[in-house]
Amino acid sequence: MTLLDSLRSKHPDLIVLDGGNFGEAVTGPSAWKAGEQLKLLKQVGYDAVCLGQNDLTAALAEAAKQAKAQDLLFSSLVPSKTKMTLPPAKIIARTGYKLGVLSLVSPGFNREANGSAPPYDVEAFLSEQLKAWAAQKIDFTAVVFLGPEEELLAIGRKHPEVDVWLLTQGRHQPIRLIENLGDALVVSGGDRGREVGFIKVEKLKSGERSAASFQQLILNDRIADSPKAAPLLESYRAAGRPAQSAPAPSSPPPPGGNGAASLNPFVGSQACQECHKAIFGKWKESAHAHAFETLVAKNEQHNAQCLSCHTVGYREESGYTATAATAHLNDVGCESCHGRGGFHVRTQGRVVNFATTTPATCVRCHTAEWSPRFVFAEYVQRVH
Repeated sequence: MTLLDSLRSKHPDLIVLDGGNFGEAVTGPSAWKAGEQLKLLKQVGYDAVCLGQNDLTAALAEAAKQAKAQDLLFSSLVPSKTKMTLPPAKIIARTGYKLGVLSLVSPGFNREANGSAPPYDVEAFLSEQLKAWAAQKIDFTAVVFLGPEEELLAIGRKHPEVDVWLLTQGRHQPIRLIENLGDALVVSGGDRGREVGFIKVEKLKSGERSAASFQQLILNDRIADSPKAAPLLESYRAAGRPAQSAPAPSSPPPPGGNGAASLNPFVGSQACQECHKAIFGKWKESAHAHAFETLVAKNEQHNAQCLSCHTVGYREESGYTATAATAHLNDVGCESCHGRGGFHVRTQGRVVNFATTTPATCVRCHTAEWSPRFVFAEYVQRVH
């Protein structure tokens, strides 16, 4: 919010737009994010929000209703997918000018996203909307395109009257300028949430448009935290916290009984030290051994989306449970990569039942989004 407040102070005519795909996944453990992030966008004062394929969760419409955020939304996706009746375009007014924003969906993606809905003629739809805006004397136009980059560029070259094109499929890339089409910009919205794009579009006194400009603003620690953001972030984090289970015993359960996890529980990296002193020492100096600390430093130690990769066995039987009883499973430990070690420890190393660690083991957490420079052979040397 500090950055937004600063930009609004310097540019009172600022318009804040999200091109979509602010959610992470439609289903699964991170599906809750889309609805909660829409609430945040409403609370911090966004002017318009488009929808992408990662936003179409079952709970999005209810979240929009709760936050009274439906007035922000626009999309050319059909109501059967969005679960809402949304306009494909919006007009946003500021003192001295009006901006028209339009959602445009690739024909190929439209079939995939909209199912049996008949595809619309993208270029005819765009031309009709631009003509209507011209009649309404709309000063500037922006098109949010959901589809391949090459399709956007082909359409953009035919419509030089559009001021800004936003591509809403970032593919784990930062927000960035893709290309200039004459005086217009083509910008990829990215999907990492770590940058903001500042786009400036002006018209001369003669009415002619000057060349648009783009600046990437990095969201890093040099931007001071805003006191106003703290309660919003806490509400967001609370929505993602796992439900607390019954209190666990004060120490890991003793081996025995039925079931693989009971016979072979997680025991924590400290249990490996006695027999593997050199490897343990190297691991102890690695980033893996301090992974949980990075969550605490950012107050994300209750974030369910982070715990699976910053603890051992989260959401698995005998694994980390976000309680003091499983503090021995903090960090990325030996068992994160090699599997449960209880049986191996109990038999004093006579039974070696670990799976081979391969690149596939690592990329569950070292994804293209979070570890874009990950190389298995190099990274494993830092730990082992």
